[in-house]
Amino acid sequence: GAAGVVIGCLCSDGTIDTENTRRLAERAFPLSVTFHRAIDLTFDCVGSVRVVSSIPGIHRILTSGGKQTAVQGKDVIKEMVSVGNEVSLTIIAASGLNENNVEEIMCYTRVREVHGSLRSTRPSQMSYRTLH
Repeated sequence: GAAGVVIGCLCSDGTIDTENTRRLAERAFPLSVTFHRAIDLTFDCVGSVRVVSSIPGIHRILTSGGKQTAVQGKDVIKEMVSVGNEVSLTIIAASGLNENNVEEIMCYTRVREVHGSLRSTRPSQMSYRTLH
């Protein structure tokens, strides 16, 4: 089974769709619920943290601070973390994080959690290979 779900609904005016997000969060109970990067498309990412905090069952917000990458949005992420601490929501930095910038982002913004592919490649020792 799953440990949690990631959801996020917006209204056409760039605000959080609290009604539908609340419905989804209620249906997800008792799983942990994260509001995803839809928050980055709102007109006020920092203010939207307070709106999301009013929806029972949401524990985290995934964000790049309203920018393409977390590095570009680090100032907003820092503000979001401050508000998140006030309202008991964990802010998770996401997008464009790698081994060269993740420590800087964590120190600057004070996020305690990050999301990323943090990819690296290396030769596989598998002998079985699929055709695709």
